[in-house]
Parts: sequence; C-alpha cells; structure tokens
Amino acid sequence: MYYKTFIKLGFSESNLSPAPYPLFGFNANPEYPLGKIRLPVRAGTRTVDVGFLVVKLPSPYNLIMGRSWLHTMQDVPSTYH
Repeated sequence: MYYKTFIKLGFSESNLSPAPYPLFGFNANPEYPLGKIRLPVRAGTRTVDVGFLVVKLPSPYNLIMGRSWLHTMQDVPSTYH
C-alpha cells in the first residue's frame, strides 16, 4: 500500500507494526517499508483480512494486491474487465 493511500484511509504511522525487511522490484535499490498493517478487504460478498506493507514511494496506483489475496478470494484478474 502506498503511503498516500494509507493516510487517506485515516491511519497514522502509529498504526503500523515494524517490517524490518526490504522489498525488491520497485527500482534498482531495496526499499524498506514504513511498516505493516492488517486490514479487512471486501470484494463482493467476501471479506478477508489482508496484510499490507506501507511504502513511501510515488505511484499512480493506490495499492498492489498480491497473488495470495487473489487466490484466497478465488478471483481471476482480467485486464479486459
């Protein structure tokens, strides 16, 4: 989850738990998240608790949902839809 989205949802950094490991793949350098938070996510009629890492990076997206979430929700991503 990007920091901008995290703040817009009404949270502050005091709501985060430590996340002392880096993320790779955003650029050539490792990025350390500000922390992690677990939130309920509803899609259709299903609600699942999802863990998010919060990163302070610019992005046109609000958040990135991982494959494990898609699997749990039994969802099939489609750029067509």
